[in-house]
Amino acid sequence: MKVVVIDHPWEEELTVEHQSLDPEGIEIMGNRTEIGVLPSEDEIITMAKDADAIELYDSPITRQIIKALPKLRLIVCQSVGYDHIDLQAAKERHIYVANCPDYCTEEVATHAAAMLLACWRKIKLQDIAVHQGKWNLHVCPPMRRGNNPVLGIIGFGRIARALARKMRGFDMKMIAHDPYVSQAQAAPYGVKLV
Repeated sequence: MKVVVIDHPWEEELTVEHQSLDPEGIEIMGNRTEIGVLPSEDEIITMAKDADAIELYDSPITRQIIKALPKLRLIVCQSVGYDHIDLQAAKERHIYVANCPDYCTEEVATHAAAMLLACWRKIKLQDIAVHQGKWNLHVCPPMRRGNNPVLGIIGFGRIARALARKMRGFDMKMIAHDPYVSQAQAAPYGVKLV
């Protein structure tokens, strides 16, 4: 069996994949790419022509690619989303498509928390002022003191739940809207559904 990694922009050289697949005698090949630079359809077909499975991050897997890979039985997206895969073409060929629903949940939630705090405390405006040599409390609009802040969240899936867990320490009132989540599911995070 052969697995081809279509695009992987990270410095790690498929360490996890080798640890998992080498003991099983599964050959793995990878194509390291720069972030934002994806292989063309023809390049994907050439590198994966005899692959049983392909793993990818961002590369679109089109009907043309699926049609050109006769041994292909599995497509693994190293992401939450998989809208860059032609699911109908995969279904017609009985090819399984898998995603990683927990991919970067904590990282995205942490980044969202950082951005919220940066906006709340006007860190960018203050940074610009300091770099311009301005040491004045009036360089940016008045900051709220933090008494009774409200955080509104649209959607309450994995990332939103991780964000709510991180923001609880700031004594925020948290509200969320998600028609697919019950109040019983939101309550452990200190969130009221609205």
